[in-house]
Amino acid sequence: MPAVFVAFVLATAAAQGLFWIHQDGARSACFVASRVLSVLAFAVGALTSRRGFRSDWLTMFAAIALWAVADVSVAVRTTGDQVVRDWLGSGVMSMGAFVLMGIGAVRLARRDGFALGASVALDSVIISLSVAMMWWIVVGQEMAVAPGAVRVGLLLASVSPAGDALLLVAASALMSSRASHALSSRALVAMSVAALAGDLGFGLYISGQAESLPPWVPALWMLQFAFAAMAAMLSGRTVRETSSRTSSVSIVLVLLALVAPPLVLALPWPARATALHPATFPALVAVTGTSVVLASWRVLMLLRRIERQAEQLAATARTDELTQLPNRRAGDRILEAAITSARRSAEPLSLALLDLDHFKRYNDTYGHQQGDRLLRAAALAWSTELEGAGEIYRFGGEEFVVVLPALAGEQAEELMGRLHEVTPREQTFSAGLATLRPDDDAVALVGRADASLYAAKAAGRARTMITA
Repeated sequence: MPAVFVAFVLATAAAQGLFWIHQDGARSACFVASRVLSVLAFAVGALTSRRGFRSDWLTMFAAIALWAVADVSVAVRTTGDQVVRDWLGSGVMSMGAFVLMGIGAVRLARRDGFALGASVALDSVIISLSVAMMWWIVVGQEMAVAPGAVRVGLLLASVSPAGDALLLVAASALMSSRASHALSSRALVAMSVAALAGDLGFGLYISGQAESLPPWVPALWMLQFAFAAMAAMLSGRTVRETSSRTSSVSIVLVLLALVAPPLVLALPWPARATALHPATFPALVAVTGTSVVLASWRVLMLLRRIERQAEQLAATARTDELTQLPNRRAGDRILEAAITSARRSAEPLSLALLDLDHFKRYNDTYGHQQGDRLLRAAALAWSTELEGAGEIYRFGGEEFVVVLPALAGEQAEELMGRLHEVTPREQTFSAGLATLRPDDDAVALVGRADASLYAAKAAGRARTMITA
């Protein structure tokens, strides 16, 4: 496939070069040859696409084939008498192709993990408003001057940008899926942009603002088909998971949608039959203002999502995944803060290091999944009993640390006795208690609690000791 892809790119470049070198009939021949070559390349790519995605690419192939029939028929008729008067057939086929292409792209996005959300909806509205405004600037306002002369076929041929908007919305959906960074997805976006630019130029001709079809219009259509074929040929590549679905292409699409209408209005288009329509500038201001508000909302949503993800990441870094208690790293901070607070307030501070008795035997008897369930149930029971009186975190394995501010001696032992009572599944634990001394740091305090824990185990387990 790499060799075939390179050959196709070289052939497409050659067709583009010959198109610009030659005139009239030879140009039409280059256009038709490029179309046929792209259809064949797309077919090869669709048939070798990733398993499970092939039907979506074949749907898009049906769109490409329908487009080709419509465009080649126009090219052939243009070669004969240089004028095409009946656009109904090609217009209907083109709109059908747009629908099929959009369906295929959206289905592809859904299979790659796309989920409709507010951000995608906002992008779609911004893109649709931008395309509608560009169509009005280039074609609509000119046709509004003489509405009686607008025939159905002419209208169908001129509103191709509506189909391009559908393609760009589908491309936006694709940019929010797992495939957003895939080359095939980016090629589909390039196809949609080339199609829109070409169809806007075609609108100049169909609305009578250009005496003949500008050569850059069919050249863009050739690129449109070439990008589509490249997308299909690249579709067989495995999509690599990325750390973020946020795609630079998606951001560029929204930015282009914001700036494109004013830029289109500023371009030196061919002389118009009349001055600008009175509604053009108010509509441009309204569309641009609305798009800026929506884009700002979109950025605000993105920032809030980043904040939520940062909070979730921070919480994950502090939390033990199995028991949902603070992990050892977070627990060390809890203990340091408790020691600082105890010294500042001159209140006592006790620390207990507890260990579930015979936990290995429990795992061997009931299995590791049941052992995990015991750890979760014990953590929940202990933290519920401690609520307001102390904090508990997982020290490692089946060992936990209980921090008891303002408690010492018998009070601390009494609270540990309540933890013994609520331990689930008739299990027991051994615990060692230590009370903060003036010269203690966290390491020394935990060390003395650990020594007490070993004393509790040596004395027969299922008890709390403060002898160390």
